[in-house]
Amino acid sequence: MKKRPIQERIGDAVRQRRKDAEYSQEDFADHIGMSRAYYGVLERGGKDFRASTIERICTGLKISMWELIRDAESLR
Repeated sequence: MKKRPIQERIGDAVRQRRKDAEYSQEDFADHIGMSRAYYGVLERGGKDFRASTIERICTGLKISMWELIRDAESLR
């Protein structure tokens, strides 16, 4: 079975965490100081994540980077 690309799995994990925190995509992007359009592309797995971007998202979600990566790994 082929594994999905990591950027898609991280995007899915971010989306789930964002929804669990009860943020809309637009509100969360504003919360972390990122354009909604760029954030949307990241959440859909359309771009590779930079470590600094992952850290920014995790800070906004109040989770560790490890938790997000663990979530993404479970989405194989």
